[in-house]
Amino acid sequence: MAIRRRVVKAMDALLEAGVKIDNVEGWCREHGISPRTFYRHRARIQAEGTWRERSRRPHRSPAATSPELDAWICKLRADLDVDNGADYIRDELIRIADRTAPAWTVPSRSTINRVLARHDLLQRNPAKRPRSSWRRFSYARPRDCYQIDATQVTVVCVAGGRRRIEVCNDVTVLRGLALGAVAVMVMSGAVPASAGASGAGRGGCGRQATALFCEDFERLPTGGAASLRWGIDTKHGTLTVERRGGGKVLRVHTEENGRAFLKVDDFAAPGNSFFGRVRVRVAAFPTAPDWAHYTLIEATGQGAEIVRPLGGQYVPTVDKALWGVGADGGPTGDWTNWRESAPSVAGRWQCIEWQADATDNRISVWIDGVAQPDLTVTTTEHGGNPVDFVFPRFDTVKIGWQLYQGDPTPSAYDVWYDDITLATARVGC
Repeated sequence: MAIRRRVVKAMDALLEAGVKIDNVEGWCREHGISPRTFYRHRARIQAEGTWRERSRRPHRSPAATSPELDAWICKLRADLDVDNGADYIRDELIRIADRTAPAWTVPSRSTINRVLARHDLLQRNPAKRPRSSWRRFSYARPRDCYQIDATQVTVVCVAGGRRRIEVCNDVTVLRGLALGAVAVMVMSGAVPASAGASGAGRGGCGRQATALFCEDFERLPTGGAASLRWGIDTKHGTLTVERRGGGKVLRVHTEENGRAFLKVDDFAAPGNSFFGRVRVRVAAFPTAPDWAHYTLIEATGQGAEIVRPLGGQYVPTVDKALWGVGADGGPTGDWTNWRESAPSVAGRWQCIEWQADATDNRISVWIDGVAQPDLTVTTTEHGGNPVDFVFPRFDTVKIGWQLYQGDPTPSAYDVWYDDITLATARVGC
């Protein structure tokens, strides 16, 4: 190959000097060059005066990622957590595409990795350690060495609250044979129910014997939320399943006064009474306009009243967003029974429980396991018109977010849900 390159360079020098070669076929055969190469070089030298290598890059690449998409991928790589790779970036790009309808299409995972590599943002996996470097974990005499593995877990105490404990696996190495013993040590006191990514001590759906409906999202794929067990009600909003804190949660996103709900249809509670429990985190509550009204949980059925066991309002007189139980559409009118004793807290996980008791049309609420008697409403004690408040025959429960006023501040809302349970008895946090 090196000899051929030198011959081609010599040929280019002859052509640039204007040397005339009469028998091109014979000259090419003698020097091992194809006539096609000769004529191509001669034509370019005659046109440009010299031979220069040209870029082999195609004139157009229809499938190439656009600069705008490259910029989004690089920005998300910088904004998201350090351990968020192509899968998380793609999930975020899907949400961005749903909101903005860009000119680009959402790329595949491999395309995102190629973009990250092109911009030197991909952390390569280090080379694996060779097996030849392994050393057997064995000592000559018994009890010469101990290996202790520990895992930190959170358990629910019978007396209430939670304790963080350290579960230690004490392994005695005896000439290559491991004898195991388990010890438990209490490492700290009570841990608040809001600890962890989605509340300490995740409830899950495997142990709820009284559950009428339960969803912890662990069996669903990440991305657009969908299930045969529940439906979706959205307008200017999206529902997505995403990983968070070692598990999966439902992310509810809305723009302006949009709505996005997980919808439990064909719901039937014995005696038209039931308990509910959700773990919820709201990124921000509205601060404008005055008296902005939002709903997180709504129950409807055969009857005029639309019951809202969990909602709230921004109250300008105290400059706070406050939780409240409410209703709409029935004889009692549109009302929210907000209380200053129950501020809506943004930016952290909370466990919300409620009871709908048909005997006196009572809604009771617990926040992080603590009863909120100020929020209780009944047949005659509520925030609406001076008529009886009566439940419909419940057949639908919706869980998500809706804001009713236009031009709010902020203009978009994100809410995360986990461990949604509807049951015949109180589930607890």
